Amino acid sequence: MSACVRRSRFLRNNFAFIVSVRTLSRRGPLLCTPGGSTGEQSNWEEPPSGDSEEDYEYEIKKRILNASLRYVHDHGWTITTLSKGAESEGYPSVAHGMFPRGGAELVHHLYATWNAQLAATLRQEVEASQQLESERTQQQDGSERLQEEPADGDRKKSTTEFISNAVETRLRMIIPYMDKWPQAMAILALPQNAPEAMKNLLNLTDDIWYYAGDRSADFNWYTKRLALAGVYKSTELCMIQDKSVDYTDTWDFLDRRLEDLKQAGKLARKVTEGGQVAGESFWGLTQLACNLAGMNSYKR
Repeated sequence: MSACVRRSRFLRNNFAFIVSVRTLSRRGPLLCTPGGSTGEQSNWEEPPSGDSEEDYEYEIKKRILNASLRYVHDHGWTITTLSKGAESEGYPSVAHGMFPRGGAELVHHLYATWNAQLAATLRQEVEASQQLESERTQQQDGSERLQEEPADGDRKKSTTEFISNAVETRLRMIIPYMDKWPQAMAILALPQNAPEAMKNLLNLTDDIWYYAGDRSADFNWYTKRLALAGVYKSTELCMIQDKSVDYTDTWDFLDRRLEDLKQAGKLARKVTEGGQVAGESFWGLTQLACNLAGMNSYKR
């Protein structure tokens, strides 16, 4: 019998005991953590590397979390949901002790999973667009067709259009869980869950900006992502209250917010350019005054 099979049978037969011991061993230090947080990060998008007990535990957790999603509509983002998911995978209900933050672990897992799915979709879209552009260039190089306009389906999207489609695609992933998503948003807003929620949100906006073509390496890198995070959260709040067909009011709201963001970016650039001009003008006037006063003369 292989070591992997023996370990699998041992964990199944002693799962309740192992989970109980691990849960109890974690409770002591957690009492000193502000806000009751466990201080642990799920990081479901970054699984452990190597063949170890941590890898096996990670896979078990992932199976339980994925299985638990089907019970969210009945029990919400709760320990009961995790227990149901564990039982459906053949583990005892006490397996929920593997998730110290309860339902928050399930929300973080689903959020990170959706982010990964969107990133894969955007990457494929960008690669397809680049391939199409390369083929069009090769076909039209040196021919009269060089002046032809590309078809609507082949037209390269503007940055605003690309971001709008990406945000809409990501928000549509919420729709199957819309009846319980306000509860999920409330859980993410709790102080002990806010750090990882913010991390997941910024990872999302970073992916969108990256595949939209942003390669800024200055302070704009931060302002763009934080601004888009604000647009995403405000649109998400609008969406959970939207009763229109196919959430058309939400997408209109999103387009207006992105247009506001675009105009704010233009204004910020003008202010920056104006500040540079004003600074250069002030420096020139200062030099002129010094020259008139003879302060810049080495023969003075």
